[in-house]
Amino acid sequence: MLDEALGRGLRPDDPPDAELDGWDLFGAVAARRARGAGAGADVGRACGAGAG
Repeated sequence: MLDEALGRGLRPDDPPDAELDGWDLFGAVAARRARGAGAGADVGRACGAGAG
């Protein structure tokens, strides 16, 4: 989510006057994860999910 928000111009060090609706990011984040791109794509594997 953060990668997508930053890509859309979010600057945590300089918050905007208007709110950013996180729901608008879900479609793009889902597509990014499906492509295997972006930070956190392999978090489950890195944490041992599915092992055993």
